[in-house]
Amino acid sequence: MTLPPGVPSSPALASQARPPYRKKRTFTSLTFASTLSLTLSLSAHANAQSSSEVAAPAEAAPAEAAAAAVPAAAASGAAGANTQRLQDVSVTGTALNSPTAETAQPITVYHAEELKQRGITSAEQFLQQLGVNNSSQGNTSSQMTSAYSGGASYADLRGLGSDKTLVLLNGRRIVANAYSSSAVDLNSIPFAAISRIEVLTDSASALYGSDAMAGVINFITKKNYQGLNVETNQSTPTHSGGGQKQDYSATWGTGDLEKDGYNWMGTLDYQNQRGQNHSHSFYRDTDYWPDYGSLYHPGVYQGTSQEGSSKYYQTACNGGIPSSRKGVCASDAWGWGNYIDPQQNTSLYTALSFDLGGDNTGELSYFWAHSNARNTSYPDILNLDVEPENPNYPAAVAANSDLDRSKPVKAKWVSPLEQNVVGFKNDTKRIQYAQFGSFGGWKYDTAIAYNHTRAKWRGNDGYLDGEQMQELVKNGELNPFEPPGEADLPLIRRARWSGQLMDATGDSVNWDGHLSHSLGDWFGAGPVQVAVGAEASHQRFEQRMNDSPAQSSGLSASYVKASRDQQAVWTELNVPLLESLETTASWRYDRFSQVGHTANPKFSFRYQPLDNLTFRGSYSTSFVAPSLYDMYSPSSLTYAGSGLNDPVLCPSGSGGQGCNEQFRVNNGGNSDLKPMKSESWQFGFIYEPVDRLVTSADFWWYRIRNDVDLPSYQYALDHAGPGDICRYGEDCAKGQSGTPGTIYYFNNSVANIGKIHTNGVDLKASYLLPSSWGDWRFGANFTHVFQYDESNDEGWENGLGRMDSFDKVQFRWKGSAYLNWTKGPWSAGLTYNYQTGYKDTENQGSEPAYKYHNRVSHYDTFDVNAGYAFASGVRVVAGARNVFDTKPPYTSFTSYGIDSRYASSLGRELYTRLQYSF
Repeated sequence: MTLPPGVPSSPALASQARPPYRKKRTFTSLTFASTLSLTLSLSAHANAQSSSEVAAPAEAAPAEAAAAAVPAAAASGAAGANTQRLQDVSVTGTALNSPTAETAQPITVYHAEELKQRGITSAEQFLQQLGVNNSSQGNTSSQMTSAYSGGASYADLRGLGSDKTLVLLNGRRIVANAYSSSAVDLNSIPFAAISRIEVLTDSASALYGSDAMAGVINFITKKNYQGLNVETNQSTPTHSGGGQKQDYSATWGTGDLEKDGYNWMGTLDYQNQRGQNHSHSFYRDTDYWPDYGSLYHPGVYQGTSQEGSSKYYQTACNGGIPSSRKGVCASDAWGWGNYIDPQQNTSLYTALSFDLGGDNTGELSYFWAHSNARNTSYPDILNLDVEPENPNYPAAVAANSDLDRSKPVKAKWVSPLEQNVVGFKNDTKRIQYAQFGSFGGWKYDTAIAYNHTRAKWRGNDGYLDGEQMQELVKNGELNPFEPPGEADLPLIRRARWSGQLMDATGDSVNWDGHLSHSLGDWFGAGPVQVAVGAEASHQRFEQRMNDSPAQSSGLSASYVKASRDQQAVWTELNVPLLESLETTASWRYDRFSQVGHTANPKFSFRYQPLDNLTFRGSYSTSFVAPSLYDMYSPSSLTYAGSGLNDPVLCPSGSGGQGCNEQFRVNNGGNSDLKPMKSESWQFGFIYEPVDRLVTSADFWWYRIRNDVDLPSYQYALDHAGPGDICRYGEDCAKGQSGTPGTIYYFNNSVANIGKIHTNGVDLKASYLLPSSWGDWRFGANFTHVFQYDESNDEGWENGLGRMDSFDKVQFRWKGSAYLNWTKGPWSAGLTYNYQTGYKDTENQGSEPAYKYHNRVSHYDTFDVNAGYAFASGVRVVAGARNVFDTKPPYTSFTSYGIDSRYASSLGRELYTRLQYSF
């Protein structure tokens, strides 16, 4: 298929920036399963493509891929005139599969071929380069988020939270990662099988249901594929220290659905990401170091907190201590950890499509994904009590400091053994049968699917049994204030611990179906379209945390098992009022057991006063159902932060008993959680000022309430209900020793206390310039945020352009621009990536020896690539990411100076892609 004149052929912008006069090709409002279901089935039926879709020659791949995803009407003519009838197509965001119902909402289509040309070979890499995405957790290229998310990666449109972005495969849901049960692990996406990715940046709960508050990302696999394609992608940083990545995949297919009545295809993919250690990175800025408290000091004497805390730091390192900084004996613990953790991802996707006769098609599909990650951190660090009668008690130090010599002191002790290593394994499976077709003038699409996910954490190396180590200190066999000697090592090794830390599973059975039909031409402006649908699902979640004797694991034994049922009905109606004006209304009702019910409408319009100018807008409400983990996670007893006041014994907050204390807190789930809700507005336009130059601007506003968050500790104390505070002397503290009437622990559970107000604009442009020297394509895609305010129990906070108290950043500007060139079998490209700077964290050291740092600079990089397609079916691509080797900006947020959630620690990367199709 070739592009009509004026249609931008860059896959990255072809869909979002299509000229407004191209009549009704894509739609934007589908239900969470049916919208997607439709995308899978009807796309397979209407847009069946041959193997050229995945292994097209270099000169044709971008243009043909864009055309395949964006069927176009006549290139010119008044609105509604000379409309060419095309095959029915489906696009994420609507159930109305009519070529005369152009979307009133912003969708961008990205094609896998173009992404791979730029060295992007995974769903996570794709999301990182999106200006509208702002993932602050679950980025496996970051040691910090890999540890927090268990090796999973998450999408986060608008920075509203990963639980507010709906991720789909072929238009239908994938089960959420078992660790949190709230978001899909991007590592489970079989990227080698993907043909295109459709990103809807508008609320869509009126058709999709829960989670589609910020938008929808739909990964669509290859259809009707025939032949064999094998490829390998290799990426290597130019600096030593690790970070290499390898990707090997094979895609095969046989049978033509139209000619043979069936098609069977499959894809197998393996990816290996090597780790990058902090000490081996090309970037380590030692000019800035945070407060002493973020470094670990062997031999630190730390007083107990019964009457306030006191710290004494050794000023000189004894033999065996790694380093001394700023006159303090300090172990550079972060030198042991990783910027990037090693990870291996394997995925298999296969689908059998078959003709059922008439206009009906069935499809049986299966996919499996497995990821294995290893999080490596510093050696084990223990807080060991040393009693006054212990022969190793630092009496001389206590005599010359404010330490109370009648009380124990705590020694912060660093293990001389290997680093702590936690292994993360995640598995995801889905088997699905879908059927679609038509009868009696109605089109239908239905599917039933079983989803399963499992996540396991295991402590592998480095951990020590805290009780055994405390016994060694108590018996005087180990002096925690001296570097361990050869005689100590056998004793320490006997205290090693390894074992299962966490095992979680999630399952769901989903059914959905919908019908669509034309109701005739009511106003002489085009056919009115209607769709109705229903869904039902059963979800189950189970998680077991094992009690670890290792202090640094931070885990205690817990078990949770929960399930719930969900049912929904929905409808969508598109009414052309004039040849230049059409409106769409959709409505959905959802009911969740244990949560309740909610109804969400959406209203949108599309107005085209000129051939080259289209306005669009929408209003909608959305919701996110609380996860089973947030509702039913078991309680765990730990210590809260210091500086807390007992609301009974210290109501004034100063002086007396119960003031400025550190209490135990019992954290857990909340079965009374309600759905998070939002209102959103969109208004934008698409304008083509000259032929082949397409621009668009979409303004957006979100107002979110009932966001799930953990209240601050003091708020939980001040608003404690009956039974929320347990005091010594009461039945809840039976067997515990403490001053009667003082707090033993207090309860604190997640609650619907959060709010977010944000607005901004998405700006996009594309331009095609054919010439005798080849085709030149320019594109740009940037998001500018005007406001990002968030609140919890502590009031409103401006989170725009700064590291907020939630440890995340909302950038004012973020996006990319590109220039691509193709001529015959040759191709080349240049990409510019940019994000603004921001105010650094306020948690910084006050020591005069440290330089004060309050601003993280902007970060911009250039990528280049070039390729050649041989007639034999071999295609070669070579490129470089961050070709000028730009260093990531320094931040005080981490102890190693780089926030690898937002900037790469690898520097320049060279990559190659070798593809062979036959």
